[in-house]
Amino acid sequence: MASRRFPDSGTRFVQRPNGDQATNGVITYYLDPACQNRAPVYVERGTDTPDPDDALLNSSTHLDGYGGQVDFRGPTDGTDVLYAIVDSGPVIRVMAAPEPRLRALEQVVGTGAVGSVSIPSSFAGGEDDGEDGQYDSTGRLNLYSYQRADYYSYGETIRHYLMRKDAKAMEAWYFPAGGYDVNRLPVGAMKPVVWAGAHWEANNHASNHKHWSVETPDSTGAIQTRFEVRFGNPSVDNAIAGLDKTLIMTNLADFVVRCSNGQELRLSAPAGTEKGLMFSLDSEGADQYRRWKIRSTNEAEAGANAGSNWQLVRYDDAGVLMDTPIVVSRSTGNITLGPGFVARRSSSSVSSLSLNTSSLGGGVGVVGVGNATTPPASNPTGGGVLYAEGGALKWRGSSGTVTTIAAA
Repeated sequence: MASRRFPDSGTRFVQRPNGDQATNGVITYYLDPACQNRAPVYVERGTDTPDPDDALLNSSTHLDGYGGQVDFRGPTDGTDVLYAIVDSGPVIRVMAAPEPRLRALEQVVGTGAVGSVSIPSSFAGGEDDGEDGQYDSTGRLNLYSYQRADYYSYGETIRHYLMRKDAKAMEAWYFPAGGYDVNRLPVGAMKPVVWAGAHWEANNHASNHKHWSVETPDSTGAIQTRFEVRFGNPSVDNAIAGLDKTLIMTNLADFVVRCSNGQELRLSAPAGTEKGLMFSLDSEGADQYRRWKIRSTNEAEAGANAGSNWQLVRYDDAGVLMDTPIVVSRSTGNITLGPGFVARRSSSSVSSLSLNTSSLGGGVGVVGVGNATTPPASNPTGGGVLYAEGGALKWRGSSGTVTTIAAA
């Protein structure tokens, strides 16, 4: 196997524990993170197969005046990562240069119609609980980026190209069908349990999804979308088009905000902007399916706690606003129920109640009853009707007797 060229750009420069550049020092390389076994490293001569006579003394090289490692060749068994110590400091992980490693991956994948890359991983390093001899033996793919996304595509470290309308581009997490045994080892065949990715068309070709989604199985084992973010309008078949306002939706899932540390479900916008929670018959938000809304109103905040009031709004069968049966004033705390029933909060402990009137005569902690718009003309059943007429308080019982309780 070829010898890898070291180091890559991301691990070239070395700092001491205090943050200073470790310039002009000696760096020693090891095969293991415990730094017990020195690594045979070689002079970089531009060849993947160095002469063993080129082995550097004591597996060490020098750092330049900027704290950078000089180029060198690693062991001839294709090792991709080494471990190093500078001036008895902490262990440093040094990666091989990416170009030859990528060329090796190309050889593994091949140039045929189907290919895959496997990155080995093992439990050889043990647990991460700080005991001697433990080290990270997890295989991984490290991607580095230095560019922002200016015109749509810079800064992408992974690209998925969906070449058919019904193609999927998913990341999958596999778990054993039978769970794990007492030794935490898998039981049964591995099966996909969590999917995350994007696609255009539904599996049955009957509709478009155009979303990025997270999917998990139901009780039958069938993968179901649980969370999705739209990237296009599903009703437009042949174009992505994009969305100025997308939809983020759940499916067969409850949305829970754990509040043990003061977390909140927050609707946020500047004053003068409505903040609403809509109850609808339609997930797409069409107006005709609106039924109820709870909202903070779009009234401006002009001081003295005015504006941004609270309302419960109701809509008719066509989704047209009817009225606001409950309104709460932020400045006064008054609660208005329907067009004429108002509970007035005078202080933290005193309230007034008014029916069909806004005048309480300056009273606090009182009940105000306005003159009846239409006095009762027939007899109520099972009780009576209390009302005001001409400023007098009256009672009409179930037998039809009208009694004046208090004069005007």
